[in-house]
Amino acid sequence: MGRVHREAKAYLDAVRGVSRGQELIASAMTDFFEQGSVSYRQARLYKDINEFLSNQGRREFDDVYRATVMEPVTNFGIMFPKCEELTKKRAKKLLDYDAARAHVQRSIDRPSGDAEKVIRVPWCNKHSLRYSWSLRRKKRRRRTIQSTT
Repeated sequence: MGRVHREAKAYLDAVRGVSRGQELIASAMTDFFEQGSVSYRQARLYKDINEFLSNQGRREFDDVYRATVMEPVTNFGIMFPKCEELTKKRAKKLLDYDAARAHVQRSIDRPSGDAEKVIRVPWCNKHSLRYSWSLRRKKRRRRTIQSTT
């Protein structure tokens, strides 16, 4: 949940940054035109509308966003700490898998002339592959039998 929480917070910060950027552009536009001109009045109107939307809209957006996104994500992380542990475990397994795959790929790209130096990956022999496929077939059969009954 840490990543989801970080991404949600980053989104909220980005929306605030865009709002702040619009305010700066509006104030620069009012400073750019001479007072009393038509362009100045339009720029001033744009600035006033932008400030209103920024102040009122930001408050409403923040309240709704916190209630619908930030708080549920935080509560989910608190209620289910096992999810965080499993996510970390999965990330470690992915790293191990990538390292093993890169190791095998390197040995394929640069094969050794000596047969004894050939890399043997324990989880990638014919027996383990056949066994894993047979387990998958059995699970599929069980699911189809259960779903038909």
